[in-house]
Amino acid sequence: MLEILYFLSGPIIAICAWQALKQIKVGAAQVTATKKATQVIAQRESIRIAIEQAIAYADKVVPSANAFNQLRNDGKYPILNSCKIAGEWPNLECRVSDGPGLVEEIKSNDGLVQEILNTMEGIAMHFICGIADAKVAYAPLSKSFCGLVTLFLPYVIIANDTDKHFTNTLTLYGLWAGQDLKERTARACVESEKQLNQKKEQLSKITVPEYRPIGCAGDDE
Repeated sequence: MLEILYFLSGPIIAICAWQALKQIKVGAAQVTATKKATQVIAQRESIRIAIEQAIAYADKVVPSANAFNQLRNDGKYPILNSCKIAGEWPNLECRVSDGPGLVEEIKSNDGLVQEILNTMEGIAMHFICGIADAKVAYAPLSKSFCGLVTLFLPYVIIANDTDKHFTNTLTLYGLWAGQDLKERTARACVESEKQLNQKKEQLSKITVPEYRPIGCAGDDE
């Protein structure tokens, strides 16, 4: 009896091992499916938050920026207007004639500029931390966002150097400005190649008559 049980134990162990392996494969497949589902959910959530931040930018930043432009046109920010910004990212140069005066000027007019920048910093934080998808927001926000940062850049740099303020704003600015530069460079290359091909085509259509000096062999007598 023991001998029969001994011989039977081999197939039984093999069957158990096969079932265990099958369960492991099923479990691994379930883990993979769960992981993919989690990634999809996370991606959808990041897109949703990106849309929310775009709406927040339109609702909060844009009206305040319009109010700032009005004050600026009325001469309320003379030091900021006198700042010189040359070049483009990542080779921007800012020249500020009166740093302390600029800081005080920014704090004037009920701190409107600080309010704008604080809101932009909160929005930028969502993208830099990866909570919101920066690629989704690039098309609708980048031009306006980078334009405002460039406008306020003299003060932003001072605030960041002094107290590390607006770090997320500068990081997102660098990300989007770099992407814009890359796209513009690519378009310029395509346009240059297109123009070069057009010139090649024009040259191919030009026919130059063969020049044969008088008296050369082969001329008719």
